[in-house]
Amino acid sequence: MRIVWIVVGILVITVAFSGFANLVQVEKSKPQYFLKGDAPIRINNDGDLKNMASDGDGSEANPYVIKNLNIDANGYGYGIYIGNITKYYFVLGNIIIKNASGNNNQYYWNSGIVFYNVTHGEIYKSFVENSDRYGIYVVNSTDVSIISDTLEYNYYGGIYIENSDHVKIESSRIFNHNTGSGLEIHRSSNLNITQTEINGTYNGIYALGMKNSTISNNTIRDNRGDGIAFYESSNDNTIVKNDIFGNNAMGIEIQSSLNNTIMNNEIYHSAQHGIYLKTSLTTVDRNKIYNNTYNGIFLNPASNCTIRNNKIYGNENVGLYINTNSDDNRISKNTVWNNSALGIYIISSDRNIVENNVVFNHTNVGIEVKDSSQSNKIMNNTAYSNNYNIEVYRSSYNLVNNNTVRLGDMGIFLMYSEQNIITSNRGENCNQGIVLYSGNNTVANNTLSNNTYNGIVAYAGYNIIDNNTAMNNSNGIYLNDGDNSTIKYNVVRENSYGILIKSTNWSTVMRNSVKNNTYGIYLDNSYNNTIYGNDIINNSHQAYDNGHNIWNLSTPIGGNYWSDYTGSDSNGDGFGDTPYNIPGGNNADYLPLVSPAIPEMSPLILVYMTMLIALLIIHRKRYGKKA
Repeated sequence: MRIVWIVVGILVITVAFSGFANLVQVEKSKPQYFLKGDAPIRINNDGDLKNMASDGDGSEANPYVIKNLNIDANGYGYGIYIGNITKYYFVLGNIIIKNASGNNNQYYWNSGIVFYNVTHGEIYKSFVENSDRYGIYVVNSTDVSIISDTLEYNYYGGIYIENSDHVKIESSRIFNHNTGSGLEIHRSSNLNITQTEINGTYNGIYALGMKNSTISNNTIRDNRGDGIAFYESSNDNTIVKNDIFGNNAMGIEIQSSLNNTIMNNEIYHSAQHGIYLKTSLTTVDRNKIYNNTYNGIFLNPASNCTIRNNKIYGNENVGLYINTNSDDNRISKNTVWNNSALGIYIISSDRNIVENNVVFNHTNVGIEVKDSSQSNKIMNNTAYSNNYNIEVYRSSYNLVNNNTVRLGDMGIFLMYSEQNIITSNRGENCNQGIVLYSGNNTVANNTLSNNTYNGIVAYAGYNIIDNNTAMNNSNGIYLNDGDNSTIKYNVVRENSYGILIKSTNWSTVMRNSVKNNTYGIYLDNSYNNTIYGNDIINNSHQAYDNGHNIWNLSTPIGGNYWSDYTGSDSNGDGFGDTPYNIPGGNNADYLPLVSPAIPEMSPLILVYMTMLIALLIIHRKRYGKKA
């Protein structure tokens, strides 16, 4: 019987020992070192760590382990302090530390876990709360991992990192810190912050001088300041695939930091701006930015930035706001819609390129260039269902090129703006296609169709309106107080008024094709204008003029071609022998042309030209490289 009890006792001891071994087992079968007791721990060098370890050899495959502790650090200034470990690998696992307080001197810091001058340290599945300063404090350290930890209610913040590199923070929870940030970083590099939730802090992540680091796949929400904030040369970092929402200032703020990339994030419900940039050389790519209280993206100022492929919508002011002195930015391939005021807004900034964007459904302006902004290029955009689709206001030397504007009050609108070029745009189904309340601009190669009122209208002088097509509008081209303007080489057809000129003097209308309008060319209260070389064909009323204007030059140029001219050309000089009288006053074309001034190509010639162009393209592709 005694033998039986001995055997049973041995079995019980064996099972108990096995359970204890399983309890202290570290992830991936790492060797374990279980330090008994709940008093704070201080390790000052490699020798201390080696002497305290009862298992493992401190190698990467067999690190020392400190695990399964519950430490009340009240009055000590730290729960666990590890310093000057440069030779060994070690792991802290399953540790609870509370109430670190009572000593804020250097090397204590009133923080739960302190790493000072440490290499190859890991903190795993630990819990730190109620520290007077930080939950985890890492200084002058390399190759540190903070994985699956929880930090809450630490007064200054969750994790503090300074002068350290190659730090990894993964799958942790950092929340409810009174005055500081969830994660605060100073002068550190090569950090990887991933799959971590940060909420209820001041700034979620706050970095000064952080470099070459990645912030990815985190949830950063409901913080009292910014979600992520970079300052003081935090350069060459990537913010990617984060969910950033409900923060009480900016979703992301970057100041005085270069070469950062913000990519594939979702940023919404910020109390201020979604993204705030006061910096240069930043790329913002493929983000969703919506329902922020101020602007979706705010450059204030920022230069040489790239903003592309973003979806920006539902923000309560402007989708993308480019503020004063924000120069040389490229804004491309964004979709911007349903922001309360404007889609894309450039103010007092130069040399920005806004191209290939889709901007729609704004109660004010889709794309606006304003207040002494110069040399900006607005190109290849589609803007529709905005009140004013594109506007240039008090700005000069800008290019508006190859845009499509439709379904708004104004397609393209210029006010108090000179020396701008409006070219190769398409404006349709607006109340007005292109509107100029400005002089000294060029409007060329545009197509304006099906606009309720005007295809092109100018309420100022010295404008050039050249080679446009205006059709199916109420007025094709309209000058009002447009002295010294030039209207040339346009195709104007199927409008109520083809070319309408009111209260305008000393302007030139030449070489236009004016066909199938109710009124071809109509001048009202206008004087000393010159109209010649136009083809005026099959309009219900070819022309009207109640002022005193010139309808022809002397030979060999002559006047205009009138499809309803009934006179003859007895000497074959190309000019009619009798004048063409203009209704409305005492004006006449004294040298009417008997054949069109602008010969139309026959369909056969067009076919031949198309074939020739195709052959030239094929030849270039085949032999161009050899040349």
